Amino acid sequence: MQDQVLFKLDGGVTGSRSQLLAEEVRNREARKCGITGIPEGLKRNRDSNEVYRGPRMRLEGIHLFRRCVGKLHKNGKSAAGRLPDKDAVNVFTVLTLFFGLSDKFLGNLKGSIDHPSNLIAGNTVVHCAIDAFEAALGATQNVNEYRVIMFRPLTVPPKGDIITFENHADKDVALPNPLCVRVHAVVAEALNRFIRVD
Repeated sequence: MQDQVLFKLDGGVTGSRSQLLAEEVRNREARKCGITGIPEGLKRNRDSNEVYRGPRMRLEGIHLFRRCVGKLHKNGKSAAGRLPDKDAVNVFTVLTLFFGLSDKFLGNLKGSIDHPSNLIAGNTVVHCAIDAFEAALGATQNVNEYRVIMFRPLTVPPKGDIITFENHADKDVALPNPLCVRVHAVVAEALNRFIRVD
């Protein structure tokens, strides 16, 4: 058996363009984690929730809808840093069966994968939780306002139950696209409520 890429959108940005994209998103969110609200260079004490200076917190650009949702190797295990095999298969199932999205439709999204509207800024803890579908954002009645949905507790708590995205950059940078946010949330909901078995 050869390695199988279960679903991949080609044509994504790499290298310096990827770094510029992440930098745009960090600036859009005032160099703070979109979920925890903690700025770069600060840490939060889990027990007291007190913010204190510590080792520089790494702030990353987090894709809501990712280019590659999973890769299986010959031995049946997933690539390091990717979803477990069952979740990689399930994400593709959710996108195609539950959403009714065709390969062609998903392929047409490749131009928007590496766009600020598909990213939020977050620390490493939040990045891992979003990638593993352990945290998601749910729409509210207000534009650019989302409810934080936790399927597993974060080691660093969210800044509140409701978060609002605003552009704090000195240029126009697109805010998170509600469709990307919704697709991620529905996949997370399906995996955590109906499919995933721990």
